[in-house]
Order: sequence, then structure tokens, then C-alpha cells
Amino acid sequence: MQNKFLNFILFLSFFFFVNEVENKLYAQNLVKNPSFENYIKCPSTTLPIDSSVIDWEFKFGGSFYNACSSFYDSVPLNECGYQLAHTGKGYASILVYYYNFNNPSWRGYLEGHFLTELKKNSFYCISYYVSNRDKCSDAAIKNVDANISDTLLYYNNGSQFNLKNINPQIKSPQILTDSVGWTMVSGIYKAHGGEKYITIGNFLSDNETTFISYNSPNPGQASYYIDDVNVSPINLTAPNIGKDTVVCKNALPYMLHAPVGYDTYLWSNGCTTESLAVTIPGKYYVTCGVTGCGTINSNAVNISLRNSPVLNLGNDTMLCKGKSIVLKAQLGFTSYLWNTKALSQNITVKNSGWYSLKATDVCSIQLDSVYVKIDSLPNLHINLGSDTTLCKDDINIPLTLVCNVPLPHYYWNTGDTTSSIIVTEKGVYMLSNKYTCGTLSGSINVKECIPIVPYSFYAPDCFTPNNDGLNDFFEPKYFNITVQDFKILDRLGDVLYDDKNTCSWDGKYKNKECPQGVYIFRIVYTNPINTIVLEKFGKIVLMR
Repeated sequence: MQNKFLNFILFLSFFFFVNEVENKLYAQNLVKNPSFENYIKCPSTTLPIDSSVIDWEFKFGGSFYNACSSFYDSVPLNECGYQLAHTGKGYASILVYYYNFNNPSWRGYLEGHFLTELKKNSFYCISYYVSNRDKCSDAAIKNVDANISDTLLYYNNGSQFNLKNINPQIKSPQILTDSVGWTMVSGIYKAHGGEKYITIGNFLSDNETTFISYNSPNPGQASYYIDDVNVSPINLTAPNIGKDTVVCKNALPYMLHAPVGYDTYLWSNGCTTESLAVTIPGKYYVTCGVTGCGTINSNAVNISLRNSPVLNLGNDTMLCKGKSIVLKAQLGFTSYLWNTKALSQNITVKNSGWYSLKATDVCSIQLDSVYVKIDSLPNLHINLGSDTTLCKDDINIPLTLVCNVPLPHYYWNTGDTTSSIIVTEKGVYMLSNKYTCGTLSGSINVKECIPIVPYSFYAPDCFTPNNDGLNDFFEPKYFNITVQDFKILDRLGDVLYDDKNTCSWDGKYKNKECPQGVYIFRIVYTNPINTIVLEKFGKIVLMR
């Protein structure tokens, strides 16, 4: 007995739960006499068209039908054919489209009253059923709409019977062609507060009305039965999914949430869940729906990604002794912290060691480090020996030049890359090697036997003014001649040195070292044989 009683209680609980869900939209219908069942007198052709139905008014024309009446005003069989009520025994009808050159835009409207005023910012489900009046219509239209207002609507266009300048809140999404069954028109409405009336009809002119004609080319007229008008509060929150947002990549997916309580959800990307996990940037909105009532769109939000910089201090690097280097981090971080305690984006370093940085922005904390190594020139001196000559016993003999220290590479000014070379001609011979922090070099001046002549002049091809005591000056050698003029010029013809007495240039101009390169010497002299003034030009190479 106890088990049977418990099962009975569970059955009742389930029954009431299901019943509550099925009727949640209609449990609090605020429309008075919503299905036109209540009347003072049964409708008749002898009564005014709106004198019988309670709490409803016909503006500019309409009819009330009930099963209590005779054939002309009865349900389901009446003047316009056969039509069962959607519920109960009664329904109303209005003319919504009437094409007449003499009386354009002739309309009828149905106005009803609410039990209570609508509450500000509350949501309501608005719905009503319509059916084309078959034999009384030779057209169908889309615009059988509903307007919610806090005052009754009055005739306002100045000619004929239609309401203008009204923007109804509930609009049919399709042309209403069904004349056998009933089509529901519905929508969700957010009240501004104080609304007490609903008006159903066509608020557009003939040119604005969307219609199809069954009697083409004559546009004809359209009228509809109206039944089961419903205005019910629904406990919903307006779908607001937030503001435009910039999201960090590591914060994806970013969640957008629609309010709970709706029956359906359709996001702009096709998802149908209550919440949406955003994985790519874009514009998003959601359409929330209530079954049997309609849909409402949320605001649209733009979700964009923040492009964070990537910290990279570069590869480990070499620094020459006595020099400094700037370690640079990328722009775009909000804070920087080096292991040297510096807070700047860049730092200058001149010591060896590890240098690390923690860079922070709104999306991440990034770490990177770089090792700086100090380098210097090796402590060695390239020496090819003292200046020498090929001349021995008045004969020029080939000479071998050898570097005094081992080098990683050998670069002679002759183009050779061996550790030693054999020379057979006079000249300045130089050996060098490049290092990370500079170049080491050495040179030697090799002379030849001087032929015995009554007079002679000899000028070397190059010299090395590096203060090593070897070939530091350009000094032409001459015998038995008198120098009248001696100049050194650069390649542009500018005079850098002018002294006929010493004829010895140290590679400087106005006490500043001239750069390595080719220069021109000019000497004017006379010889003792014929006392003719002679002029001689030549090239010299200054090497450092």
C-alpha cells in the first residue's frame, strides 16, 4: 500500500511538471477575452459589428463570429465559407487589404484590452492566430501585424480608414496564405512600461503591402479571421553578450554566454549552444528563441586577438676588449627587468657574462638570455726582419721572407697565403692576419743593387709610417742631382707636402695621419751633365 501511494505521488509530480512546462507561455495571458468567447449578445447581422464581443473594438470595420449565431455569423459555417475556431467557439475577422481606386488603403483593425499594464523592461510573448477568409478574399498578404501601446490608436491619416505612421512591434515573417488551418504570428516584446492595448491589422499603404493576388490582374482584397490573442509575461533577460574585447592568444577559447531561460540559441557562426567558445577573432552575436513565441537578437561584439611581441635577444655574441655593445629587447612590452636590475628596454654592457631579461605584457611573461664573451688581439708581433737588400757583391740574389710567429692565416700583399715567400724584386712586402677585434701586420723593405751611373734618382713604391722604425718615411734616393721642387699630392691634386730641402714625407697632413692609399709625388731637379731642368712624377702607396 505504501509503495502504491508513493508511485501515485511521483506520478502527480511528473504530471504537474510537464503541464507547467507546456503552458509556461500561456499561464498568465494578459489579454481580456483572448479567443472571443465572451459576448453580451450572440452576433447577428442586425447588431453593430462590435456591440456583442466583450473587451474588443473593431476600428473601421470587422466582424465577430460565434457558434451561437445563425448561418451568416456562425462558426464553423458562415458567409465566407467553412472555418473551425482555433479554440472554443468564436473568432473575429478584419479587412486588411482593399484595392480600390476611389478608396485606397481601406483597412479594418482589431483593438483589445489588457488585464494589467505591462511592466517596464519586462519581456512578453505576443502571439495570435490568423486564417485567410477564403471566399471573402481574393488575395493574401504578409502584413497582418500587431502594435502594443499605452493608448488606443485613433484614425490619423486624413483620408479613408487606415492607420498611418505606426510601426508595429510584432510582424509576420511570411505571406499568410492558409485558408484551411490557422497560422500563428508571434514575437518577443520588451515593454517600455504602461502599455494596455493591442491593435492587430495592416499598418502599411497599398504600395508598401506585400501581397499575392488570386484574381490577377485585379489586386482584389484580403481579410483574415483572428483567434487566440496572447500577451504573456516571460521571465527572461535581454541577451547581452558583453562588449568588444581584445583577447590574448593564450586565453583562448574565450567564452561568450547567452542568458539562460530561452528554448533555442543560434550563434552567428551556426552553433546552437547556450555558451560559445570563441577560438578565432571575429564578430559574434546570438539569436535567442522561445518556442511558440519568437526570437530576439543580442548585441554584436567584436573579439580580436592581441598581437604580443616575441622576446628575442639574439645569439651569443663576442665583444672586443675596451668596447661596449647594446643589448636590445623588442618594443611592445609593458615592463622590462634585466638581471643587472635595469628596467629599460635596452642596456649597454662591456663585461663578459650572461645577461637575462624578463619582459612582461598583458598576455604573458617571457624570458630570454644571451652570453657576451670578451675578445682581444693576440699578444704577438709579426716581424719579417729588418729592411734588407737583394744585393750581394753587386749581384741581386733571391731572398726568402719568413714570419717569426705562427698565424691562423697568412695574407701577403703579393697574394700569397703561405708562411714564407721568395722575393726577387725590390719593394715593400707586408704580411697580415685579421682577427675579430682587428688586424696584425708586419712589413719589410727590400732593396736592389744600385747601378753605377753619373747621376741617379730612385723613389720607393710604398712606405709604412707605423712608427716601428722600419720604412716610416717616403724618402726618394738621388745621386749627383739638385732638387728644385718636391711635392706630395693626393689623387685630387691637392698638395699635402712641399719641402725641397728634406724630401722626406711622414704620411701626415697638418699633423694628421693621411689614410692608407695611393698618392702622387712630383720632383723637379737638374743634373750636372747638361743642367737641364727635369720633372718626374710617380705613384706611392701609403700602407698602415
